[in-house]
Parts: sequence; structure tokens; C-alpha cells
Amino acid sequence: AQVSRECQQHFGLIVDGQSLHFALNSTDKHRESFSEVCKACTAVICCRMSPLQKCQVVQLVKSFSEKPITAAIGDGANDVSMIQEAHVGLGIMGKEGRQAVRCSDFAFARFKFLRRVLLVHGHWYYLRVATLVQYFFYKNIVFITPQLYYGFSNCFSTEPLYDTMFLTLFNVLYTSLPILIYGLFEQNHSAQTLLDYPQLYRNIRKNILMSWSTFFQWITFVLKQISFHFITFLYPWGFWIPTAGGASMLSRSAFGTFIYHCVVFVVNFKLVLKSRYWTWLFLGSIFITVFGFMLVTAVYSLIVTDLMHYTYIYMLGSLLFWLLSLLLLVACLVPDCTFSVLQIYMHSTYKKIKKKWKKIFGSKKHNHYNFNRSSFQRSSTLHTPS
Repeated sequence: AQVSRECQQHFGLIVDGQSLHFALNSTDKHRESFSEVCKACTAVICCRMSPLQKCQVVQLVKSFSEKPITAAIGDGANDVSMIQEAHVGLGIMGKEGRQAVRCSDFAFARFKFLRRVLLVHGHWYYLRVATLVQYFFYKNIVFITPQLYYGFSNCFSTEPLYDTMFLTLFNVLYTSLPILIYGLFEQNHSAQTLLDYPQLYRNIRKNILMSWSTFFQWITFVLKQISFHFITFLYPWGFWIPTAGGASMLSRSAFGTFIYHCVVFVVNFKLVLKSRYWTWLFLGSIFITVFGFMLVTAVYSLIVTDLMHYTYIYMLGSLLFWLLSLLLLVACLVPDCTFSVLQIYMHSTYKKIKKKWKKIFGSKKHNHYNFNRSSFQRSSTLHTPS
């Protein structure tokens, strides 16, 4: 059979244990040459190896200049050193015992499950964890930056902008449930789509969502939202609230409560815009968090006897308060929404991959990789002579 033009650039390498011993344990020049040959191949198969050599192969891959993330999978005691050396260890519950399972990070019963573990659950979990970590930075910076700006107006005294109850419940109650639901159920693609188009895994393999550029995008939106809107909207009108007599008065507690109210709304609705998988459970968590905050704060303002007494109740009855809250929420989230739409339009990876695969393979569904135990190879198109 003659390999088609699309597959002529793919090479494979098969190395036995004796040759591998010479390549890894001789001079550094031989080791570097072997590394370059391996990186030029689509697949490298090492056979008849000792447990130590399996570990050395993983060490060799980890030493590449590209700093790849390695994964090792095994089902026996001779695979333990390899599993422990890799960044991610996968153990299979086989007939050779459970030593590999006990030493692995993840374990499953059949080798065929590896395809779904990597392409589906690996994709989803990376998306969830990456967003969760950066969202925690985002919401806490949004929460505490107004306190920093407020310090310029009170000569950095010990007077806090927020009430002590607000400081206590922000992370514990007012921003915890939505991100928890997001971290458990978020999906940017369906499971079938990820199985049909394995190249979508390349987007997360390069750690795009946890890169410095992505992190600075979050920070840029934070500084833009807080800096511009704190000065433009909150300082002129945030201090003035209606009192029981219908007049207005200057109140630090009202100013802090108004900012806190806006912060809770912004950080929760920011997560709504970030999510690509809206479920009733997720939207319900947003509803419970936002209205639970309003209810708890209203009850708290009725109970306390300090400057917070009846402050939030009067604010809820003010038309100016609701107009400013709506204006601030829209002004904060519209740039984020616009940026997300432009990003999806300019980087429509899924559509490009789908179009390319249809052109090459002529089929909507094509499994690019065969994850069988007996044959773990890249599929190709062959032309046989007539």
C-alpha cells in the first residue's frame, strides 16, 4: 500500500530496551540526538523495557525545552515508577493487581475509557478549574479595590469602607454558590462534540486559559470597572441617600453599602456572561445569591443600631439608587460582553476545525485517534494499487 500525501509527513519510531539503554545512559550527545529524533516523530514505541527505563523515558520527555505535561498509564507493578514520575498518573484495574491504581492520580476499569477521560472530562475540568482560579482573583480584587480608593479620601485612616458583616460574608455566602455550580457542571462543548473532534483538545493542551495574557485580561477588566466607575458614578452620587423625612444626607455607611451592593451584582453576573452552559441549577444559584444578599442586608439594617440602621431599607426605596445600580451594572458588563463576542467571532476554532475535517475526510463524524489497547495509532488514508 502507498501512503497518501496527507500522511507522508508522519513518522514513527520503535525502540527496544537494549537500544534505549544505549541512548539514555551513554553520552549527552547521544541523549540529545535521541530526543530530537523522538520530537520529530508522530509516535514513539518503546518495547521490552525495564521499570527503570520506563521512568527514564518519562524523565526524558519532561526535560524537553517545550516543558510538556506528561501522562503515564499502566496496570501493573512494573508501571509504578513511570506513573509516579509523570505529571499525571493513570492506573487501570487489571489482572496484574492494584499497585498501579494505588499509586496513580486517576483510576478506571478499562483502557477504552481513556479516550473519554482525556477528550471530554479532561477538557471540561481544565476549563472549570482555570476559570475558577482566575474568578477568585477577579472577585476579590473587585471587592477590595474600592477600599484602596476610599483610602485616598480619608487619608488612609483605619475607617473601613464596608461594614464588618459585609467583610465576613462576601466570600462565604454572597459569591460562593454560583462558582461552585459552575465548577461542577460547566461545559463549553458537548461530550459528543469533543469525541467527534479531538483536535479541540489542542486548545487546552497549550494551557491557553491559564496563560499570563488571559490572567491580565481579567485584571484589566477589574481595573477598568473599578477605576472608571468608582470615580465617575459613585463619588458624585454615592454619598447621597434619601432619609425617612425625604431629605438627603451624607453617609459613609450608605456609600459603602451602595458599592458593596454593586460589587455583589457585578461579580455574580460576570460569571453568567462567562458561562456557556446555562442550567436551571446555575441560574437558580445566581438568583438565590443576589436576592439572598438583599434579604439578609435588609434584615441586618433593621436589627443593628449603628450607622447601618435602616440605611439599606431607605436605599431600596430610592429610585436614584436603582437607576445608578442598573447604570453601573450595564457599564461594567457591556465591555466584557462585547469583548467575548469579538473573541468568539475572531477565534471560531470549532467552526474552522469542523470545516477542515469535512474537507479532508468527507464525513461529519470521524474518530481521529483509535484508543484501543491493541492498536493505539493515528488513523490515515491509504491508497492501494488496483
